[in-house]
Amino acid sequence: MSAADVRLAMHGDHDAFAALVTAATTRLYALACLIIRDPDRAADATQEAFIHAWREIPRLRDADHFDASLRRLVVNASYDEARRGHRRNGGGRRPVPDRRAGSHQFLQGECARAIGVLNP
Repeated sequence: MSAADVRLAMHGDHDAFAALVTAATTRLYALACLIIRDPDRAADATQEAFIHAWREIPRLRDADHFDASLRRLVVNASYDEARRGHRRNGGGRRPVPDRRAGSHQFLQGECARAIGVLNP
């Protein structure tokens, strides 16, 4: 992640912010997958974090802290998404798993691939 791109994005440069998003998307999606364990909801949380980051980047005090700030936004958005999912599913009840052939394995594989990005 380039500090120069962060500084440009802080001043409203859309292309610089797009470059930051492109550089971080896979890694942050993997982080959201670790927390939520649902690929679609992890993608939603990641997108919410990027929206929040765009709105808040002009107030960032130090360009060197953007990456840490972005990770924190993803963690918070993931927890928010998990809470929303928990309420949608009737509190403590878990949703009925989709029994169609391969759907569960596909979702597990999708999260596993994303998490694999985090491993060095």
